[in-house]
Amino acid sequence: MIEFIQDFGPQSPIKVLGMLKGVVYLTGGSVFATSAGGILGGRTSVQGTKEWEFCSNRGDCSFGKCPSGPSWFTSPSASNTVHNQWSECSDAGICDRTTGQCSCYTPFEGAACEYMKCPGDPVCSGHGQCMTIRQLSLEADVDAPSLVFDYGSDPNNIHTFDRDNILGCKCDPGYEGYDCSKRSCLKGDDPVTTDQVDELQLLKCTATGGIFRLQYRTSTSVDIPFDATSDDLRYILMNSFGFEDPVVEYSSGTKACSTPGSADNIITVNFPIDHGDIPPIRAETTGLIALSGSVSFVTADNGVAIGGMVSQKGTKENAVCSNRGYCDYSQGICSCSIGYGTSDGRGNQGNRDDCGRIMPKIKYVAQELPMQ
Repeated sequence: MIEFIQDFGPQSPIKVLGMLKGVVYLTGGSVFATSAGGILGGRTSVQGTKEWEFCSNRGDCSFGKCPSGPSWFTSPSASNTVHNQWSECSDAGICDRTTGQCSCYTPFEGAACEYMKCPGDPVCSGHGQCMTIRQLSLEADVDAPSLVFDYGSDPNNIHTFDRDNILGCKCDPGYEGYDCSKRSCLKGDDPVTTDQVDELQLLKCTATGGIFRLQYRTSTSVDIPFDATSDDLRYILMNSFGFEDPVVEYSSGTKACSTPGSADNIITVNFPIDHGDIPPIRAETTGLIALSGSVSFVTADNGVAIGGMVSQKGTKENAVCSNRGYCDYSQGICSCSIGYGTSDGRGNQGNRDDCGRIMPKIKYVAQELPMQ
């Protein structure tokens, strides 16, 4: 039944012209036809699609619904139950009924405002990659692969519901900050503190041929021949892992790996510029061979000894501007406090802009000026 509540007097006959996807097309009188289905004035019903709201009390079904997503802001409905209720625009935006599109509040984005977007304009200030927090967890620069934490690997974990919805920046080298807008300044050892030592790590390889790889944090080096020289290892440490100026020395011979039964070659790796407690260097040795005896590769750090030689943990600071200046993040340049200047990374005179050198004191001698 169709009742005319605002069109008075006799009305022209209404004819049903056709139906398409549940939409009834009518002619005659001043009847509002459904835009995509709904309930006509609460009386005559037409099966509609979910993209459209129920009809108004005048039978107008032209108001669109917006996409829905898990609500960002609803209160828990029970113990350990939250963010499981879907709502229009995820409760983080306003629905434009004329277009059926969400207008999201800052900093949300997406068709249903289901994402918290990366900061910066352009994104990450043009100096980083925009990733989900789950992706960022896998990109974290941890000390070893075994420490990698996958945030959100369990889709049923209520504590990581936002694993693919909150986005953040992974900054390019030389940039930092939540939006990668800051230029990084050099870090160095505080020249005032004393009784501190550099990191010293030990390696010992036994093999007669093949190749090995060094590993540092989550990175792996290129293939290294068993007979690599100390200069070869130094070059690889700098280019594969970014160490600034490591010192590599062999205790015996010129080859990285000593043959079984010969004098052991203990490789010492000293880090005079990369300060602080450096994570251990590891080795992947499946490519090494031994025609006699067996392959072995031993590493040591933090005071562990190999063949009578003792490793040591680095205790020097690795502080921005060596704790003796402040960083101009707009340029990535240290402005040193009075009495401190550039160094060589070891506390001596140099061109490294790290405020890591105590400047020599200049003695001024007052002289009497001759009487005029």
